[in-house]
Amino acid sequence: MAAVEGAGNVHGLLGESALLEVTDLRTHFEIPAGVVKAVDGVSFALDRGRTLGVVGESGSGKTVLSPTIMRLTLGDNLHTEGSVMFKGSDVLQLGLDVYRLGPKPNR
Repeated sequence: MAAVEGAGNVHGLLGESALLEVTDLRTHFEIPAGVVKAVDGVSFALDRGRTLGVVGESGSGKTVLSPTIMRLTLGDNLHTEGSVMFKGSDVLQLGLDVYRLGPKPNR
């Protein structure tokens, strides 16, 4: 899966920061036969109110891309790199407790 042209620009079309900015995202799975590079170096920026379509050949990583962005790909054999900035926060750096439903535990 290739990077979107112009995705290195941190500003959206309207000159403001993008709502979602994915930079050099990589999702690799270690399996007994070796490493599967499901997503390898994807970058794009998406402005508020815009739509992005992801197209590609079979096996190019489309199915793994969205769950990786939403932090739904988990496992001991998983290696994720890059950044997923949403509203100024890097989703990949947030603790998993952010995603729990229901009341937050007292700390």
